[in-house]
Amino acid sequence: MKTKKIPLYFSVFFICTLLLFPSSIYATDWYADGTKGIGADNCANCTDPNNPCRDVQYIVNNCAPGGGDTFYACNIQSWPFVVNNSLAGAPGSPTTFRHWTTSTDATCNITKPAIDAGGNNYGVELNNADWVVFDSWVFTKANLANLYIHDGSTNVILSTLESHEAGSGWPNGQGILVDNSNAVTITDLRATDNLAEGVLFRNSANGGIVSRGKLDGNLINLSFNNADGYLIANNYLSNPDQTNIVINNGADNGQIFYNSTYGGYGAMINNSTGAQVTDNSFYVGINSWESGVYLVTAVATSGTTLDYNNYYSPSSGHLGTIELAGPETNYDTIADWRTALGGCPNVGNECASINSDPAYINAAGGDLSINAGSPLINIALNVGIATDIKETPRPQGAGYDIGANEREEEGPGVPEFTLTTLLLALFAGLGVIILLNKLQKTHKAI
Repeated sequence: MKTKKIPLYFSVFFICTLLLFPSSIYATDWYADGTKGIGADNCANCTDPNNPCRDVQYIVNNCAPGGGDTFYACNIQSWPFVVNNSLAGAPGSPTTFRHWTTSTDATCNITKPAIDAGGNNYGVELNNADWVVFDSWVFTKANLANLYIHDGSTNVILSTLESHEAGSGWPNGQGILVDNSNAVTITDLRATDNLAEGVLFRNSANGGIVSRGKLDGNLINLSFNNADGYLIANNYLSNPDQTNIVINNGADNGQIFYNSTYGGYGAMINNSTGAQVTDNSFYVGINSWESGVYLVTAVATSGTTLDYNNYYSPSSGHLGTIELAGPETNYDTIADWRTALGGCPNVGNECASINSDPAYINAAGGDLSINAGSPLINIALNVGIATDIKETPRPQGAGYDIGANEREEEGPGVPEFTLTTLLLALFAGLGVIILLNKLQKTHKAI
């Protein structure tokens, strides 16, 4: 009996696939629905979408999941758990924790998975875990941090998360804490009422990105401490009592683009160089001590590039503040602020910046989008960011808009389709037919 040889090219292809994509081949989908009884917690059930487990923590701790697996969850108030190196994913096949929106249970599709840490130190820890995604989860009430990413976790993506009410006492209480972990991207975050920072990157947590977030009521909304190469873009940041953005302690060479702030310090840059602060809208003056941009130390003052920003203080706040060796100096007009930075026409000294009411739609209510008559429209610099906080393409008009919101152009609209419109169209068509028929008869007669 002859046996057919397997072609060499097929063998090479199969081996390369195993080497390049091992986690995608062996990945498992896991399912958890918090409405299930405790008896559902056995690993045989956890891979069956028709008979899911009750809790993600149970799967992580008992079912030996692997890197590249996907965890679908809903309706749960999960207990805290740790994602360690054994659950690390790979490029093209990350380990993913996702809201289960394809269940046959309608409540599952609506109710996001949540972790109420309930006094535990952390809600979820990512410990030296690379290529991990969390999508559409809610974290609350951890003593130290609701979500703690540390010890070299890299290439982590956090999307559409909520993080609230962390902290038992300063300096603890971060909504998200990223420590010594690179390339962590946070998009569409909602973080409120955390006792410390809404988001803190520290200890060489380089290459961090925070975009399209809405953060308010945290002691500090966003902070980068000794964390280089950051990008802060397209965020609504409201903090009438404290500070919106802090760049501190050698957090160098970052970008702060297209953000809209309300209250507090817009951005405080301390002992850090290389920051580019462009296309932001800073609304200050709710308290007398507030300032749009606060530069601390000569390094921050000389090494920061600022331009195409809008500053507005309706009452007692300051547009800019510089603190060197002695007391701080406040600047209350755009002309004085430009001069303090080195004057025009030097690039980066606020030469294209303005001092105007941004016309936020409802600043006190957290809506920092702009009205149609806003002076921020069409005057921003193109810095290479293609969309705004709502993922609306930039630009919408003749130019780019300052702040997180790109005002959508109102087109001519679609005519309303009514019965009257239909009848008029029919009569017009009938008239054309009659006219053509008469012309045809006339032509025959000739």
